[in-house]
Amino acid sequence: MNTMRLKIQQPISFILFFAIIITIIPINALSFQIKSTKITKVGEINYDCRHGGCATTKPIMVRVIYSCDNDNESLSVDLETTLYKNKWGEWLMNEHPIKYRVGKQCEQQNQKAFDLNDNGLRSSEQGNFNEAIAYYSKAITLSPRDGGIYYNRGHAYNQLGEYKAAITDFSKAIELKPKYVDAYAMRGKVYRSLGKHNQAITDLNKAIELNPNDAFAYNELGRIHNSLGKHEEAITDFNKAIELSPNDASAYNERGVAYVNLKNNNEAIADFSKAIELDEKNDTAYSNRAFVYDALGKYDEAIADLNIAIKLNPKNDTAYSNRAFVYDALGKYDEAIADLNIAIKLNPKNDTDYNNRGAAYNALGKYDEAIADFNKAIVLNPKFANPYYHRARSYSKTGNVRSAIKDLDKAIKLKPTYKNNAKTEKDFDTIRNNSDFKRLIGI
Repeated sequence: MNTMRLKIQQPISFILFFAIIITIIPINALSFQIKSTKITKVGEINYDCRHGGCATTKPIMVRVIYSCDNDNESLSVDLETTLYKNKWGEWLMNEHPIKYRVGKQCEQQNQKAFDLNDNGLRSSEQGNFNEAIAYYSKAITLSPRDGGIYYNRGHAYNQLGEYKAAITDFSKAIELKPKYVDAYAMRGKVYRSLGKHNQAITDLNKAIELNPNDAFAYNELGRIHNSLGKHEEAITDFNKAIELSPNDASAYNERGVAYVNLKNNNEAIADFSKAIELDEKNDTAYSNRAFVYDALGKYDEAIADLNIAIKLNPKNDTAYSNRAFVYDALGKYDEAIADLNIAIKLNPKNDTDYNNRGAAYNALGKYDEAIADFNKAIVLNPKFANPYYHRARSYSKTGNVRSAIKDLDKAIKLKPTYKNNAKTEKDFDTIRNNSDFKRLIGI
């Protein structure tokens, strides 16, 4: 009897390098503000009045306080200029050398920011996100009013799972550029990752309002609706995403997940197959298609897909978990345990894998090992009914009647359908005449 629990695989957060914005800094259209000037050195004053006005013939030293690109940060530079006398006899500074030099300073500063941002993009493309963040941070110190650099750093933070930092950067990008579509969409994605669905939906709807052709935003909305159990709405979202971006494998894969939840297996297989056609290295789509094949009893096809998924991504713990499930259905418990050993090593906090390995040990009569795994599953998730039920079976087989009754009681409270399961479960034959057991199952 198949006692394990199968898992549909939600796609891992894909590294969407195409979503990164390369910030083009308009070097030839810089703005700057001169806040103050102060003469720091005069020396000998010589002036020439031969051409209808008077001007100094030797330079003076001036300290200029300025800011670039409407930034509030004050910078300073020491430079040379001259004085001239106006028609009212007042000596004034010649502004032309000052403006030229300050403009060049801001140009050089923004070019450095551009280069640092570009280095950050290259590091991100290579998966070196910490290095990218360091480049973006330096670029921001030079160009703190550029929303694109904040966006890029937020993207890198997101890839590292540093969601709060990512939200801070995307919010800053939106503050600097209120109609920044990609920043709204990415902040919505991060909110989704944090389970903050209302904020995510608000941001994604804003992105769609600003750009009705934003396929990424529709895809993210669909993922939220899937997680909320609103699978029909999710399919509507994915339909729109696919209409706008028909070669996006992730949208087909996600729509396939919605179809799985609606028990529309044929549509699910078609979508997972399309995702594989568009991206033959999509291990998630192979794993998910195997899920459906297993549900249809097509175990050979399921194993074949899971073998490919594992070959494509040896760190795909869900693929190992699902192949173990198929092996369990085929009665190949040793193979199932071998796969679950790998899955647990890759993801030691997955309560389902411990439950499933315990079920396989139980089937082999290795009750001590089974109980140890059920114990671990319960520690990880105390509200998970399955390990209580299966541990009750193990306790029953080992003659621990009191523990078996206690676990069965807990399992039925968490999942009432176990009451009927227990009525026909052979592992409970040893305690079937127990009065407490009869009370629990209602006979």
